[in-house]
This record gives sequence, structure tokens and C-alpha cells, in this order.
Amino acid sequence: MVHTTTLSHSITNMITVKPSTIDDFASIRYLHRLSVKVLGTAYHSDMELAARMALIETGQYAKELMYQKLQTAWIHNELVGTSGWTEHDPGEKSAYITSIYTHPLFAREGIGSLMLKKAETSAREAGFTTLMVRANLNASSFFTARGYELIIHDTEAAGTEIFLPVAIMQKQVKPIQSDKNKKRQEKETESEGETNAHPAQHI
Repeated sequence: MVHTTTLSHSITNMITVKPSTIDDFASIRYLHRLSVKVLGTAYHSDMELAARMALIETGQYAKELMYQKLQTAWIHNELVGTSGWTEHDPGEKSAYITSIYTHPLFAREGIGSLMLKKAETSAREAGFTTLMVRANLNASSFFTARGYELIIHDTEAAGTEIFLPVAIMQKQVKPIQSDKNKKRQEKETESEGETNAHPAQHI
């Protein structure tokens, strides 16, 4: 018998994570549609699922993907997961985590957790300390288990007459100083040190 933890560990070790490109959008849409169809069946009606999948095929959905800082997870040439984030309120240092999708064949194998962590880390490196999600009903327990708390129940439009229930959730985090920012601050510190090394003498 193979232990789940061992299997999850081996699968996540096989994954290559990289930023998405426009060439990935067809694969991303396919993955999102498949994930909604399979993993959302127990939580939504057939009409709701059909509307959600139709929304994924719209031009507006593609535009939204372009504004998300999307990362993609691949096993060889197969897209198995996505994650991203967008700014919500820079003044409040809040950001939305977006597009946490996993291929149904690889559900519960650690891919969702891996991709969520990638998105959270990226947002924290950008200085955001409040992370929010609009979670579908089938995903709310996933985010609860990872420290997100319910703010309010809401709905999300999936067509002109159909609205899907979602949970607005959030968690507080500490910012992470990226290597790029660290190097920039080190250079600034070095420059200040050089400037102050030989202060002018006032006579």
C-alpha cells in the first residue's frame, strides 16, 4: 500500500512551475473548465456548472487571466495546476489570490497547496499583508485548512441570470523581502556608507 503522503511528495517533486504565457491560455482554460466540471459537481447544479464553464470561454475571462500574475504547474507537457494573484487595495496592502485550480486526476496530491503557496509568496514579496480569496463552495474548506477565515458569503455572476455562491475569505500574513529587494537595499546601504565615510568638515 502506498501512503498518501509519499505519493503526494513524489508527484509534487515531478512538477515544474513557471509563469504563464499567452500560449498557455488554451491549456489554462481547458484545465479550469475540467476542474469546475468534475470537482464542482457535488456543490452546484448542472445549470450553474454549465454557466460557469461557458464563462471560462469568454473573452472577458481571457482578459482577467492577463491581469493575474499567473503561474502554471506542469508534469512533462501536461498542465496540472494554476495559481495567481491581483492587487485589491494597494493602500491597505491587500491582494486577491486567484485561479487556484488543479487537474482532477491529481486532486488531493498536494498540487493545490503548492500553487497556493507560490501565489502567496509572490504577493508577500510584493509587500501585501492581507490575502483574500473568492472561494467556490467546493474550495472553501481547502482555504479554511490553510488559515483563511470567512468574511462574508457572496455571489459571483456566471452569465446574465445565474449567480454562483462564493465565500469571501482572508488571512493576515507577513511580507517577505525578495532577493531582488534585498540586493537593492544592500546597494543603497553601501551607497549611503560611501557617502558618509568622509563627511565634509565645516570650519
